[in-house]
This record gives sequence, structure tokens and C-alpha cells, in this order.
Amino acid sequence: MLHRDIPWGEHHHASGAENPLRRRRQPLPGNRRHADLPYDALEDALEWVSSLPPFQHAAYISETTGQVFYDSAHGDAVDKLPDDYEDAGLYWTVPHKNELDLGSRLAHRFAEERAPQYQQDVVDIFGREGAYARFKALLERLGLLETWCEFEREATQAALLAWAEEQGMSVEGRGAPGGA
Repeated sequence: MLHRDIPWGEHHHASGAENPLRRRRQPLPGNRRHADLPYDALEDALEWVSSLPPFQHAAYISETTGQVFYDSAHGDAVDKLPDDYEDAGLYWTVPHKNELDLGSRLAHRFAEERAPQYQQDVVDIFGREGAYARFKALLERLGLLETWCEFEREATQAALLAWAEEQGMSVEGRGAPGGA
């Protein structure tokens, strides 16, 4: 079962799936505490979820162990999911990059901030299939590809850490507060 099949509550996308950014995490009962999750594991989970259109891949993170479980609508899941992975009180569901505004909105923001004279080109690019490859080709022609990669990396890191903080998740390592 993927994220779209889980009955979550009142904060939903038009697709019917909950927006994980809107769900506030409740403290774990008793003496249980959230596991520390390495930033790289969180980033890997986001990349897995975002490697296909929304709801095709899913990643679940155990609140108590920090273990990441991967699932896919295509049968190419890496892990056997625990029986209780649907329990929102025990697992975080990693959002798709689009839910964190890291898809085409980020590309539009980059164009607005770093190449305003090419904003309409970016709008046109993202109006068709295969947009990201064409966007990167445009940036390569303009000599902005490296600048884009850094912009995207920083935005991804900021968005992931903000999401993790909102969920009550403890993140350690590269990019995390106090991390290397």
C-alpha cells in the first residue's frame, strides 16, 4: 500500500492524499523518543520518493529506530514493509519533492532570482513533457548549471530540515543543525 491509500485525516491534497507538511507530529507516549536520523538517509529517501511522479514510490521512517523502508507501486520495492507502517504515530511518510516546492516551482524561483531575462523560457520549458532535461540544457548553454545545482542542493537541504523539524524528527550529520 502506498501513501495515497492511507486514510490520513483532514489535511489532504486534491488527489486525496495527505500533505505530510500539514500534519503535526504528536510526542511519542511514555519514555519513547525519536531516533536520530542521518541527514543523508533522509535525503536518499526523498530522492527515492521523487524519482518517479507522486505516489509511485514511498518511503517510511520509523520514529523509534530511524530505519527507512522503501515501497513502490511498481513492485520494485527494496524492503519488506513492517506490518504497522500505516500507523502515522510510528512512521513518518517522506514527502515527494513537489510537496516541498522543490520541483518546477524551484526552477521558476531560480529563473526569477538568477536569470530573470529567461523566465518566460523556463515557463515554456515546464509546459511540456521532459522539462527538467530541457531546463538543465538551457542552464548549461547559459553557464548556470553549476549555480543551479548549488541552489537546488541548498533549497533541498533547507526544505528537508524544515519538514523534519515540523515532524519532530531528529536529524544529524551533513546539513543538520550542528552537523558536519
